[in-house]
Amino acid sequence: MDKYIREIIRRGGETEIVGQYGAVHLTAAQTVTISDGLHDGELVLMHAEGWRKYTRKETWRAQISYLCGVDDNGPWAVRVPGTVDTVYDALRWLVPARIQTARFERRKVLRQGDAYAVELRVDHAAKTVPDNCRWDAETRTLYHQPRDGRVHAPLHVPFKCRFVMQRAYQMGRSGRLGAAD
Repeated sequence: MDKYIREIIRRGGETEIVGQYGAVHLTAAQTVTISDGLHDGELVLMHAEGWRKYTRKETWRAQISYLCGVDDNGPWAVRVPGTVDTVYDALRWLVPARIQTARFERRKVLRQGDAYAVELRVDHAAKTVPDNCRWDAETRTLYHQPRDGRVHAPLHVPFKCRFVMQRAYQMGRSGRLGAAD
C-alpha cells in the first residue's frame, strides 16, 4: 500500500484526516482483481474516515477515498467520493456514462489512462482528442501525455471513434472535478 500512498502524495492528495484526538490514516478498504478489458489487474480502494478539526470549537465528520492501481505507467490514484466504499462503486462513479452505455450496447471501447475511445459509425476522433493527448490520424494512434511528464504506451484505435475523458475529484480538499490522470 506504500506505493499508493506515495502516489497520492505525489498528486497532491491527502493521506490522513487530522482531528482533535490525532490522525486517521488511509487504509486499504477493499482490494479486487479485475479483468474486464478496461481495468485489468489489482484495484485498491483506499479510505479514511474521522472527525476533522476546523477551528478550536468546530469538528466535522470527514471521509476521503481513492481508487488506486498500476498500469503501464506505474502506480496511479484518483480521488472518488469519500462515501464510496467498494472498488465497484468507485468504478461506477468514475467511468463516464457514455462509456457505460457503449459497453452495454456492446460497442468496442479502449482505454489509455483517463482517455477512452468509443466505437462509432462516424469518425469523431480528430474532433474529440483530449488536451493531454496527441492523435495521429494516419496510424490511428493515440499518444497519451499526462501533464506530469510521464508517458503511457501508445494506443492503436482500429475503429471509427469518439474520445471521452474520465473525470475525478481534484486532489486535496477541492470538490471540483478535474482530469483523472
